[in-house]
Amino acid sequence: MELLKFFDKYDFQSLKNDLEAELISEIDESNVCLLTNCSLSSNASKLEQECEEFLHHCLKTSNPVADFDLLDKNFAMILLKNSFYHVSK
Repeated sequence: MELLKFFDKYDFQSLKNDLEAELISEIDESNVCLLTNCSLSSNASKLEQECEEFLHHCLKTSNPVADFDLLDKNFAMILLKNSFYHVSK
């Protein structure tokens, strides 16, 4: 995950894309929160999107995920808000 930050910092976009794709393929209940935080700190938008979709699915299906308490608080709040249907006033 530090490698992803390195690729972002020094603008190795091709390597960053390859690593991001590999990490996306590894998303599961045991690592999604850590990968989400990693995506946020390394500007990995594709990884962030995939993690968000995975977490949203877990919320819908009541699947537990590891390390939810470590998840970035702003991201968690947005995820929670987006999990509800919007009601017009």
